[in-house]
Amino acid sequence: MVIDYKGVTFSFRERRRKQFLKRIRVAVVILLLLGLYLIVANFRDAGKIKSVQQLLLDNKSAEAEEKFKASEGSFFHKDAKKELKALLQLASGDRASIESARAGLESLDSANSLVDYQKFLDYFSDHAQYRELKVYVAYLLKVKRAPDESGLLFYKAMYSAAMLDFSGSLAAMGQMPATEREKHRQELSILDKINNDMKVGKIAYIFDINGQPMAYYDVQKGRTVSLTPGMSFDAFDTLNSFNTGGHIKENLRFFSFTIDRALQEKLHQLFKNGNYHGSFLLINLTDGSIAAAYSNSLGDETRKDGIRENAVFSEPYEPGSIIKLLTLYAYLQSGGKDIFPFQCSGSFTLDKKIFYDWIKHNLVKDYEEALVVSCNLSFARMGILVGEKRLANVFKSFYFNTGNKGGLRDRYFDFKTGVFKEPGSSVYSLASLSVGLGDITVTTFHTALFSAIIAQNGAIYSPYLIKNEKNLLNLAYYNHPGELLTVSSDTAVFTKIKNAMIRVVEDKNGTGERSRVDFVQVALKTGTSGKKELGLDAILSGFFPAEKPQYAFGFRLQGVGKAELKGALFLKDFLISFYGRR
Repeated sequence: MVIDYKGVTFSFRERRRKQFLKRIRVAVVILLLLGLYLIVANFRDAGKIKSVQQLLLDNKSAEAEEKFKASEGSFFHKDAKKELKALLQLASGDRASIESARAGLESLDSANSLVDYQKFLDYFSDHAQYRELKVYVAYLLKVKRAPDESGLLFYKAMYSAAMLDFSGSLAAMGQMPATEREKHRQELSILDKINNDMKVGKIAYIFDINGQPMAYYDVQKGRTVSLTPGMSFDAFDTLNSFNTGGHIKENLRFFSFTIDRALQEKLHQLFKNGNYHGSFLLINLTDGSIAAAYSNSLGDETRKDGIRENAVFSEPYEPGSIIKLLTLYAYLQSGGKDIFPFQCSGSFTLDKKIFYDWIKHNLVKDYEEALVVSCNLSFARMGILVGEKRLANVFKSFYFNTGNKGGLRDRYFDFKTGVFKEPGSSVYSLASLSVGLGDITVTTFHTALFSAIIAQNGAIYSPYLIKNEKNLLNLAYYNHPGELLTVSSDTAVFTKIKNAMIRVVEDKNGTGERSRVDFVQVALKTGTSGKKELGLDAILSGFFPAEKPQYAFGFRLQGVGKAELKGALFLKDFLISFYGRR
């Protein structure tokens, strides 16, 4: 076969040209794909930045932080990401984070439209984060993010007022052009009042449930002055500026409490009239709000750092017989052997020690009568029958031994609860624990909590004091979230305890009989603790109206003797005062 190459041309130059053109086409395609990728990645990162912003503005800081970290490493929108990182740090309110945010913002010299600065200005002002607002405004002024400085003067006036910088606030307001003043006319009138209050030297910033002032900040003395008898607000002068909302002189905002100041004043009068010392707590069972929290203790309520504490939430003491409510709960729930009728001889021997009662009760027919007359020996037997482990578990379910992490708190208040030492193998210690003696303490808050839980059949709203917090413009940025606490759902057991508590008042032999009034029925448990030579304390815990509970209470009167005497009479006087009867 002969191959004919006639008409066929071959050129290495042509071949190279075609290969070059092919490479060009491939390069163009790669560049187009790369450009498309960069465009898509750019838009994707821009979308992530906006998404992080929105999460932060929606108070979802954890989600915002996580999403931000996922895109922080890419090389798109570096300045916008630096600004956004600083905003995340500012929103945290942490000291180190705020200083880091300040440094990060100071390193930026140009504005970026991806971050909506106006929304963050409003966010910081709405949430009363005035130190953070000041840092961000300083950055915006440096990079001229706003059309002109006049758009930021209002925020300067606000954070200056919040930091009690009277002259700085007035100066910023004075520099605002007429258009800006008109735009913020209503807000400026509020700032005017605050500035006038600063000029006078007294700024009322804590109010009761009815809007009555409970405390004001004394500008000259640099401290908060309580207008509410039996309640200290010293802690508000020492709140950490960054981690808990701010020292009031560096971060002014307004608080609405659940306390009724008029009721506090009634309690103060009752304590004053009887020359009593102690503490009193009243819980509104409809929502867990604390209607009264009165402290007038003989104990030292001043901590080492100079803060005067509210004894009603913090002072520990031996509970005495009110603990029998929990022992009875454990006994009724255990389904154990019935110890009644029980013969109370006034004492018996445990672990070669004499265990005493106040009096010899003789025949105690049942658990109700045991609670009515508060028979120590009956409850000691109940505790021994229940056993150390079950009794300890019941106490813990009623908020004993919660430790620092498991306790109850509300915003800036810690509500301390009781502590007990488990008796181990000692029968005598178990008997003592069963009647509230020995290695066990409570607070007045805790005594009220017992009865609140019983009154509501084992489920109550978590007690709280602060209804809301507002910024300088009276916008609430915090409202108390209701939280249901469930101890038990054993309604039948709680019903039995409530019926026995009613008999404590209604029975002629009841230890609370002297507190009886004809206009409201009360469920009650009395307790007496302390030592005779130092003066016995009267401790009472209960709720009212008994048939449909609305309030639970707990109180302690120091050194007045047995609870069934002056303690019961004090409760009667309180009920007369509370209901406005004579």
